[in-house]
Amino acid sequence: MKRLPIRLQAFLFHVSLALLLAAVMQSVATPVTAQAAQSLEWQNLTPATGARPEARRNGAAIYDPVDHRLVVFGGTGQNGLLNDVWAFNLDTLTWTRLNTTGTAPDPRLGHDAIYDPIGQQMVIWAGQQGSKFFNDTWALSLRTLEWRNLSPTSGRPKARYGSAAVYDPVAQSLVQFAGFTEEGRRFQDTQNFNLASQSWTDLTPAGSKPEIRCLLTGALDRTARRMIIYGGQRNGPLDDLWAYDLASRSWTELTPASRPAGRFFASSFVNREGRFVVFGGSTPTGNSNDSYAFDFQTGQWSSLELAAPPSARNGMMSAYDEAEDRFLVFGGTSDSGLLNDVWQLKNTKPTPLPLPQVSSASIVGKALFVLGENFANGAVILVAEQEQGTRNDAQSPATMLISKKGGKKIKVGQAVTIQVRNPNGVVSAAFSFTRLE
Repeated sequence: MKRLPIRLQAFLFHVSLALLLAAVMQSVATPVTAQAAQSLEWQNLTPATGARPEARRNGAAIYDPVDHRLVVFGGTGQNGLLNDVWAFNLDTLTWTRLNTTGTAPDPRLGHDAIYDPIGQQMVIWAGQQGSKFFNDTWALSLRTLEWRNLSPTSGRPKARYGSAAVYDPVAQSLVQFAGFTEEGRRFQDTQNFNLASQSWTDLTPAGSKPEIRCLLTGALDRTARRMIIYGGQRNGPLDDLWAYDLASRSWTELTPASRPAGRFFASSFVNREGRFVVFGGSTPTGNSNDSYAFDFQTGQWSSLELAAPPSARNGMMSAYDEAEDRFLVFGGTSDSGLLNDVWQLKNTKPTPLPLPQVSSASIVGKALFVLGENFANGAVILVAEQEQGTRNDAQSPATMLISKKGGKKIKVGQAVTIQVRNPNGVVSAAFSFTRLE
């Protein structure tokens, strides 16, 4: 039998090896179970008439719990990059373009956005504009609609796009991981931007951490105070799952043997039941509109069987409304082009949210201390319905809140009402407090 040429033999060997690896990866990527998510339902909220943002992909969005709206910034549309701001009112299901003041950030895509409940502002960081990459940080006040450039003159992380970021409510900071730079390489750094000092700190641990990547998705696990990141891209889509403990500043891999197919440009959130849910993205077989849930208790993925989901897409903008237990999705790009539709994945049978309760208060110097229970990370003290700069106590974040200057305006003998508002908008009953000395 005539032997094949050496080069052809090598070629066929590599093809066979690639097919074998693909088969192995396919078997690994198949979730263990499929779950009929009876309480979860996709709903199309796209208005039939009225103003609507330009179709786009790779912008960023946050949920504003004070005004019950989805706020979207930037991305790339039919005619190029954008730096406009739109708000979708979840009560009236209507869009409004917000007329901002001050100097706006440059048009961009691939940036991150977080909601800061203390300042009631949208904070954005990084992004790309053609051959230019950014490492600037901006805040848009959702009260005044004024843009402010928070970028420090030194100490910034390297410019990038395609990173993932969450808001750390205890440290009152933006925490970001990974991304892609103009130098043609990817990162695996973990960086913290403190909103009070407007300064960056490199929190990259020396030990175990996710490998370099970009275009990943991430979400805050508020209960455990950690950032969850999934997937992304590095010479192809990734399918690993990691948790970054915001207190200990350490990474832990959560990836089980059976998991969904790798993907990038996906969206995700952590729901009230303690599950990390991923929607859509670009997979090895193309755009996806499937949803998977990772249960932190069992450490396993499940495929969610959901009727009538949005069209397959990647690069969508999304945000999670904890009070209503709903995940909001806007736009992205599909096989047929850019999108500007609005969807929600809503829990039709949500478990009741715990109500914050105030049991006592005291003033030491200028500081106001409020004790109680069910204080979420990022909760805000209200004195006579006026917001106070607030932080959770590092040791007892769910039962003690501190306002550094909250006691300054309360005079001896003065009676005031004190309430606590959690980041999801739930407010405690009024507590009557009289300063005795």
